[in-house]
Amino acid sequence: MRRVFVCFLSLLVGVTSAQACNLRVPRQAHDYKAVVLGPSPPQETERETKIAMMNTGGAPTPRYLSFPHILVDFVDERGAKHRTISAVTDGAIPAIGALVTVRSRHLDPNDECHFIPWTVVPAGSNI
Repeated sequence: MRRVFVCFLSLLVGVTSAQACNLRVPRQAHDYKAVVLGPSPPQETERETKIAMMNTGGAPTPRYLSFPHILVDFVDERGAKHRTISAVTDGAIPAIGALVTVRSRHLDPNDECHFIPWTVVPAGSNI
């Protein structure tokens, strides 16, 4: 009887883990115009990533962790000012003071157990 219970419990835990991908992240991203403040120090990027993981209940898609990151300031649609860290996924790191487009954190459509962090939209991108 004990063996059956342990086996059932193991199966139940496995199912629960597989269904535990309820991230608190929007499905769609929003784009904002932002001003580059400079590179984000690795320690700050790591600290902010941990905070994002606690807030969302998930982790960023692993491939985004290796990209360089920058600090940016932007104003949202309600006029509130924000500062965030964005991954530079393509091209050179933008210069301090440059105007860029950043895309907000959103659910990874290819892996709903991860989120795509804030990213700089590559110049000339129509996505």
